[in-house]
Amino acid sequence: MENNYQNPYGEGGNNYVSYEPSEEQTGGKKGLAIASLIVGILIFLTGCIFSSMSLYAKPLMYIPIVISVIAIVLGTASLATKGAGKGMAITGIVLGALALISGAFMAYSMTLAHNAFESAGISTSELYNEIVQLEKDYEEGLIDEEEYNEELNEIIETLNEAMEEMTIE
Repeated sequence: MENNYQNPYGEGGNNYVSYEPSEEQTGGKKGLAIASLIVGILIFLTGCIFSSMSLYAKPLMYIPIVISVIAIVLGTASLATKGAGKGMAITGIVLGALALISGAFMAYSMTLAHNAFESAGISTSELYNEIVQLEKDYEEGLIDEEEYNEELNEIIETLNEAMEEMTIE
């Protein structure tokens, strides 16, 4: 008896072809992951610097928080588009989150420091300018090493007195 049945897939069984997107198709989506990773690394490494500089300019303490959120958003957007670079996106999110936590802590600490200096009647910008002027005078030879050390010790004593007042209250 002859078999009249024809296999719709041909003689080799099924002709299932898997589809995998090419590198060209996923390359555009990898950009978000790379951006998240770069921003996350940069803010993780420099966040404390911005917060420390906020003693001289208050708004600088918020820069790490804003940039950390950007790293998290970029990483999340990369994961949402299901693009390549999942590991980079996750690393960017983690570094952004760590920088966000440390940035928030530093902003809180710097706010306390600003308030303490203000309540002690010390302007951090004036203090900074005084130290810079002292350095210039010493480098230009207007004051000798002994005068430089005396004036620097006076500044340090003023800061120590302010710190003692903060701990007593």
